Amino acid sequence: MVTAKVITKVLGSGFHRQLESHVQVSIHEEELAQGSTAQDCKSIVVVDRIEREIYIDLDEVEEQVRLKTQAVTPIEPVDFQGPIDIERPSDASKAHVVARAINSLKIQSNLLTAYGTVPIHLRYQKPSALATHLNATIRGPQQVFVACPWGSNTPRLKLPYLSRRFIWSEATSLELIPAQQNLAVPVGSLEHELLVQTVSTFITLFGALILLYFAWSTKKMASSRKLHDE
Repeated sequence: MVTAKVITKVLGSGFHRQLESHVQVSIHEEELAQGSTAQDCKSIVVVDRIEREIYIDLDEVEEQVRLKTQAVTPIEPVDFQGPIDIERPSDASKAHVVARAINSLKIQSNLLTAYGTVPIHLRYQKPSALATHLNATIRGPQQVFVACPWGSNTPRLKLPYLSRRFIWSEATSLELIPAQQNLAVPVGSLEHELLVQTVSTFITLFGALILLYFAWSTKKMASSRKLHDE
């Protein structure tokens, strides 16, 4: 039996932040292959559902892994169910599932501890006439998997985001601290929508009239020169 506890924190402020995860996994060594101990465990995979108000930039994460700029442990992008369009506002986006592997483990007795951060970004929200801020929800992980030399009685999991080099077991008990947290995201105000539309329309029409005037003047001057040359 595998049990897990995940403590999640959001670090920073503004639209660009860090999602920090402290993962503790407890295993029963008698379920491992003969002669194996918890010290032989290799990796933990955390599966997160990222709501549409937030996105993770795959290219950014891959670059951090390549450059090893993560402060404590590398975060390896394993699978992004997408596509993830980082340019879309939240109302035109969808939630996506991210699986990330934490391969640097601290092991003491039968307790495996892993720590990792991943950059997250808040999407722009649709303007509102009723509120100045809307909530973006961060939920705890949906699943946690651990790679150990499990015995023959452990079912072999075959999921696209789990490395086939290892034998995996899923945590059957998952404690999330907190289960979810809300981030306040500023939104544009529609209080002066009519004024903004009117001014924008006027500026656009005025600019178009100026262009038409210059085009007409240029054509008239060209015609005058032609008549003068004749």
